[in-house]
Amino acid sequence: MKKTLIAIAAIAAMGAAVAGPTMYGMVDISLNSTSGGGTSTAPTVSQTAVSDNGYSTSRFGVKGDIDLGDGLKGIYQYETGVPITTPGSITWGGRGAFAGVTGAFGTLTVGRSFTPYAISLFNDAMEYDNLSAYWTIADQIGVHSDNVWQSKAISYATPNMNGLSVNLMVSPGGDATSTTSASNYTGAGATYGLGALNLTAGWESNKVSNVTTTASNVGFAYGFGVATVSAAFQKADNGASQQDSGWIVSTSVPLSGKYALQAGYASMTTNGTANVNGRAANPAGGATLTSTNLVVVNDLTASARAYAGVYTVTDTARLNSNGVKAGVRYSF
Repeated sequence: MKKTLIAIAAIAAMGAAVAGPTMYGMVDISLNSTSGGGTSTAPTVSQTAVSDNGYSTSRFGVKGDIDLGDGLKGIYQYETGVPITTPGSITWGGRGAFAGVTGAFGTLTVGRSFTPYAISLFNDAMEYDNLSAYWTIADQIGVHSDNVWQSKAISYATPNMNGLSVNLMVSPGGDATSTTSASNYTGAGATYGLGALNLTAGWESNKVSNVTTTASNVGFAYGFGVATVSAAFQKADNGASQQDSGWIVSTSVPLSGKYALQAGYASMTTNGTANVNGRAANPAGGATLTSTNLVVVNDLTASARAYAGVYTVTDTARLNSNGVKAGVRYSF
């Protein structure tokens, strides 16, 4: 324990060996066409436009480590989403900004990091990204906002223990006012890998403006060789008789050459009028969204991917919608 505390303090010291930072990033640009959506009295106008983040979120980051001795390393990362079509609208550090220490005991970081809840959903065969069936409808209805990142957080990840890894996170908020108690986040997740099988589970409790929402998920992925199949189920409750639940099933099938076919189906249902993404209030009876997505990707090189996808969304409270995307993603 004494050595660990000394090592953490040494992160700020200038005498430690520095490996040097690594710069990395991703650029994703696409042509999108959308139609449908909205309500019968205010339908959404069909659009065709050049857009950001068709498959993945464009980003730029810096990360590195510092050798602290005794098997310990200080680590840091600062990652920012970089929209290509509106380069002036940047939230610095919005995709993660933390410092910490890693060693045989695991990894401890402080700052803005992935939530354990999100990590447990990373086994999505459609890569848990912007053309995933899950993300087509995520955060559109219900009481649970599926935030991938959490700020002001203390995070701990265990080392791999015979295939089992556990992630823990707390964020005490520190934003209390005379009329509102501080926000608070607590999350836990676990993944277990056994050969081609991967099992996951996640839970979180998020208190904002004196309202606490809890959510949980379970999932699995299995590689059959000719295809990878994954599925997950999640549910949430805001403590005020409002709940939502949803599930996703997806697959990725290698095709000839460097092509692969991805397909997914997702569903989300809420029983109340609450929403988390600025969506117009749902009917008193709630709403159900479903999404069906079909995507073809071509990994031109290890750092260049071309993609094309179609998706449809059914909505019991609003008009159905559909879209087409085609673009390219470069990573460096």
